[in-house]
Amino acid sequence: MNFGKWVECKLETVKKSAYQLEIDADLSKGSIYRWTADRANPRLDTFIKAVKKIAEYSGESLDSLLIEAMQNTREYNDK
Repeated sequence: MNFGKWVECKLETVKKSAYQLEIDADLSKGSIYRWTADRANPRLDTFIKAVKKIAEYSGESLDSLLIEAMQNTREYNDK
């Protein structure tokens, strides 16, 4: 799984759309689609904004979600 697919799974769990996350986290239009399709990787600030907003939606700990998100990022796993 890549980061974009992880985001989509989390959004499905909290019944939010990718579009809603893009608005709420101030992401550029189509960001999540590009991440899911492996066309782009998020910058660190964007990565954190997305995970932080997902933590707010779900009520989960930001720390645990950051670790989970990193584990679904190819660059983290290629270390």
